[in-house]
Amino acid sequence: MKNTVKTILMISVIAIYGCAVNQEKITETISSISPPFKGMETQFTEYLVSNSQGSEITTNTGSKISIPPFSFLDSNGDTINGEVTLKFREYHKSIEAFLSGIPMTYMAEGNKEYFESAGMFEIAGKFNNEDIQVNPAKKITVDLASDKTDDDFRFFKLKGNKENWTYMGENKPKLNLRKKIVTDSLNKIKKSLNKDYIIMNYMALADVYFNNNRTKIRGIKRNSFIKKFEQYGFNYLFTQNHSRVDIRGIGYPASMIVWENIGRKLSNKFLTSQSYTSKLTKKSNSIYQFQLINSKTKKVEFKTTLKIYMPIKQLISYSPKKWKEERESIMAEIIIEEDRIKLEAECFRAFEVNSFGIYNWDRLQKSPLAIQITPVFNFENELTDLNAVQVYYFTGTNNSVVKVDLGGQLILAPSQSAKLFAILPGNELAIYENHKYQKIDFERLKNTENEKVVFDFKNVGKVDSKQVIEKLLENQEEAIL
Repeated sequence: MKNTVKTILMISVIAIYGCAVNQEKITETISSISPPFKGMETQFTEYLVSNSQGSEITTNTGSKISIPPFSFLDSNGDTINGEVTLKFREYHKSIEAFLSGIPMTYMAEGNKEYFESAGMFEIAGKFNNEDIQVNPAKKITVDLASDKTDDDFRFFKLKGNKENWTYMGENKPKLNLRKKIVTDSLNKIKKSLNKDYIIMNYMALADVYFNNNRTKIRGIKRNSFIKKFEQYGFNYLFTQNHSRVDIRGIGYPASMIVWENIGRKLSNKFLTSQSYTSKLTKKSNSIYQFQLINSKTKKVEFKTTLKIYMPIKQLISYSPKKWKEERESIMAEIIIEEDRIKLEAECFRAFEVNSFGIYNWDRLQKSPLAIQITPVFNFENELTDLNAVQVYYFTGTNNSVVKVDLGGQLILAPSQSAKLFAILPGNELAIYENHKYQKIDFERLKNTENEKVVFDFKNVGKVDSKQVIEKLLENQEEAIL
């Protein structure tokens, strides 16, 4: 049983994606982005790549980078001979996007719009500790892991350090088939382990267990006897049934079989009563209709469908303890694999790039109740230099934290998880509490233009770790108040 599980868990599916983009001149790696908390941003992972051979890289998120041979040039435009250091980092969560300092706004026809990201990455390279560039005649394919499967995300590249995102193109996501196959397999195994098994008459179990020793059988007490076998996890009835069934050409009394209940669940009253007889009606090779009949009224009080599982004699070859330990061991393997598979992306988004930089799979956020206001920010402590304050708007859509322009307009939309927070001098954190945000009258403000709205922030202390911001963005506001 264990080997079967391990075989299923080792299933893997390899998908290859590709799409064409227009050639683009080499541009610099973005280095002018300023993270709000230096040192908390996602760090680069470095990979050594033979320039003459190229490489296929899989990151710890499952993203894939396909590099053809001779993809890199030095700063003079000459082909590099040797190993280059490829630097790559990904941003998949709102906390990662925020701590990167990368702008999540986009100027569209003169209007500022907010991005919702399906995944973002930065790619750079070094050779002998000097910057390199991508050969414009080559294209590096990045299959970026993503948990958003919608097909309306577009591919952008950041130029400079403002909202200067350049549209690069689009491509439909490819579902992570390996994740689906493994998840389906795990669910099937779990279902098989959690099946509802029935023994029609616990005395048949006693017959096998005591090898038909009538003296020992007569001396048993139901509850204490069944307790010996509770680790099997079965349901034990006390009903007479004189049918015979066939298993691979061998006939058995129905009461000598462990049955899998594939229909209605038995209620406790049937498990404790001796007032029922039962009837089996064959439906197919191993499937039977099962009825419990009240011995006094002769009425059918319960119906379900049973499937032959194994003879009781075969079951007894496994001690209850061994049966339970085997099952628990398999379940422990399943839990470990489930936790691992949860970390895998739902899909991959593929695009070809021929320059280093910051790239983002995005779509513009739209809400019919979005409002544009003129915000007025008040803080508990008097601040002499508002330019030292950074205000952020978490839109609540996950993966979008927008830096607010002080003195400008602000677009807000209703959301149970949206919030405003500010980083004050000295890395002090102030928040506009969620219960206040929920009281904003979006219906009324929708019919006004740039009305002033006051936001009174509450100081909550110093940001000394990434976990403080994580709790804030994961709706654990009370944990930091």
